[in-house]
This record gives sequence, C-alpha cells and structure tokens, in this order.
Amino acid sequence: MHNSAVCRRPTIWVLLFWASFANACDVDPVGDDDGEPAVSYTCGAPVSLGSGINTASSEAGPTLSADGLELYYSSDRPDGAGDSDIWMATRSARGLAWSDPVNLGEPINTPGGQNNPSLSPDGHTLFYGSNHNGNYDLWSAARTEDGWGEPACIDGLATDALENKPALSPDGQRLYFKRSDETLVANIWVSAWNGTDWGEAELVLGINDERAQTDPSVAPEGDVLFFVQGADTEALLDVVYAVGSGDSWSHVRVLAGVNAEGATDEAIDVGPDGREFYLASDRDNAGDRDLYTFTCEREEAP
Repeated sequence: MHNSAVCRRPTIWVLLFWASFANACDVDPVGDDDGEPAVSYTCGAPVSLGSGINTASSEAGPTLSADGLELYYSSDRPDGAGDSDIWMATRSARGLAWSDPVNLGEPINTPGGQNNPSLSPDGHTLFYGSNHNGNYDLWSAARTEDGWGEPACIDGLATDALENKPALSPDGQRLYFKRSDETLVANIWVSAWNGTDWGEAELVLGINDERAQTDPSVAPEGDVLFFVQGADTEALLDVVYAVGSGDSWSHVRVLAGVNAEGATDEAIDVGPDGREFYLASDRDNAGDRDLYTFTCEREEAP
C-alpha cells in the first residue's frame, strides 16, 4: 500500500519571487566572475548508453551508487506503474556495460510520477521527486533486506511550490534540490541535516539568478557544484559548474565540450570517482531524452 500522507506545504510563492529577484541583483552572469576558478575540467564528448537503457520513451535523472555499480534513473517507458517510474541497472565492474534495467516497483513507483533519484553515499537511502499526492515534493525511502521500504514525504521541505531533483553532498549532510514556482522558473536550494531531520531550506548563494537553475550534483571532493541553467525549465538547458563549499559558490562556468548546440542537456550527475559523468539529452532526437556518459579530467589551478 502506498504512503498516503500528504506533505505539509507552507505558502512560498512570495519568498520564491523575492529570493530570485534579490539574487539576480547580486549575482554576476556566467563568465563574468573576476579571475579564474580554482578548479576546471577537460571533458570528452558524451556517448549514448545505447539500447536497453535508452528507449523510444524519455530517460532522465541518472545517478550512480557510491561503488559505481548501480545506475538509477527515471523513465516513462511502457510497463511501468504510471506516468514516470524509477529504474535500476547494474554492472559487475566500472567500465563494463550496464545490464537491462529493472523497475523498482512498489512501494517506490506509483501511478503518479517518480523521477530524478539520488542515492545516499552509504546506499541505504533513496531520495527522489514524486507527485503521487498531487504536487511534486521530495520523498525518501530506506533500503531493507527485502528491497526498498515504504517511502515518506520530507515534510520539512515541502511547500506549495514544486520540489524535485534532489542531490546529496558527498558527506550526506546537505541535500540540494530544485524548487520552482508556477512559471517553472527554478532555483537551487539546500537543506542541512541536523542529526534527526532536514532543516529549513535556504537559497544557494552565488549561482541563482533570473534564469532557471536546476539539476544539482556535487563533486566527490565537495568543492564543485554541477548544475543546469537556462532561460526557464522549458527552454534549452546547458550544464555548468561553480566552485566553492557548503552553501556558497562562485565562478560559474559552462562545462566545455559537453553541451550540444540546439539541444537540452540536463540531469547532470558526477560519479563517485569524479571522472565518470552522466546526463540526459535530446541531442539525437528533439524532445526525446536519452542517457549519455562522458569522462572529465579535473585540473586544479596552481
């Protein structure tokens, strides 16, 4: 039986508006930060994961387990529970091909939409977005000996805005996510773990402006935040990154060599080794997202 609890949603439209407006006044546009970032990347071209993982339906929201042997993602392919489900593929070693995916089934997947999963570093907790209670909120479920346990809404982060695309910091102490208003203009927010629950979310400093910021993913070193930026969440999106720590970031840069002209590149995820990346893109078929992988070499300024 699916969890029927309804997330508590305080009104946040006014807060979203003023937070975005204030941030737009304070944050320099991409490429206008003084100096060069402490970290840069040289990346190879993304390569499709091929049939099995990709289908004629849309695949999105990839995330790797800490050992790099499990790939979770969302898809609206047939034979699911509803609108969009979470699927998982495995491999026996890094660098090998992924198995055919399996649907996570109940209680994770419901007739509503489940997407953009994120796995805790210890592999014991799955975070994701779901609208099966009528509004997109953040949910989590614990892994048991028999599979995934009953999911629960993260009430403290639920509002009448839309929360989705969660991503944990490498130490598991911060949860980054997208929060968007009714116009679908999104910003990235963060909540800190207080030992018993997730604390009140705060707008991430240094990266949000009047455009859409979404799909966060933190490098294993903890000092680079990858995310996606566009005019709004229905416009073309590109992968960018910023350097910093904790809740404040700077030197937003496009991830060179990764974005395809005229395509939407989104759902960036950096693997546990910091070199293996995944993203969703419609570069080969406009409007139909597939999953791609690529590698990047990290370079630190002297």
